[in-house]
Amino acid sequence: MKDFFRIKTIIAVAILSLSATSMAFAGGILTNTNPSARFARLMALDASTNADAAYYNPAGTIKLSEGFHFSFSNQSVFQERIITSSFAPMTGAGTKDFIGKASAPLVPGLQAVYRKGKWALSGNISITGGGGKATFDDGLPSFESQVSMLVPAINQIGAGLANAIPGSSLISKGYSLDQYMHGVNYIFGTQLGGAYEINDMFSVYAGFRLNIVHNEYEGHLTNLMLDIDAKG
Repeated sequence: MKDFFRIKTIIAVAILSLSATSMAFAGGILTNTNPSARFARLMALDASTNADAAYYNPAGTIKLSEGFHFSFSNQSVFQERIITSSFAPMTGAGTKDFIGKASAPLVPGLQAVYRKGKWALSGNISITGGGGKATFDDGLPSFESQVSMLVPAINQIGAGLANAIPGSSLISKGYSLDQYMHGVNYIFGTQLGGAYEINDMFSVYAGFRLNIVHNEYEGHLTNLMLDIDAKG
């Protein structure tokens, strides 16, 4: 009987471990709605009773000791993003990579709580989304793919001309261009509200959140050159 319960315990632990692993990968190491650096370490702050509960668990701020509580953190994120395209007019039989550099050196978060008796006032000011910039020095495939369609379009016209005018030809062998894309995205967020303790087990919270979105994009597609042979 003891062995039976031991086996059941091992199976239960294994299932929980697999579930936790799936949740960790689903959420990622960092998320775009993460105003506290502690989340990157713990992966869950829904039951927080520290100062960052002002954002993650505002009703739980009533569990803090009386007085003022503050939390400030900053996160710096640097990534390389690769977009691989297999659009035939642009890449032929292979693929083409568009490499972007993403950086968010400053992603700050500030939370504050004031607890007095059965009441707790709390607030949050942070970058609640975005928080960085990305640069693609060779542009994006969504733009170049439109240009690449010129080559088969010209060759199709050339085939029609050859049938209409014997001895004539119009052939496009390829193209070249210069393109660039740079984008910035910040979502500035703030939250303010209050919690009230009903009893040792239950508390309630009411408040508001405000998000201000800032998006900025800059780019170009210039120096388009088509390699065309024509006669007739």
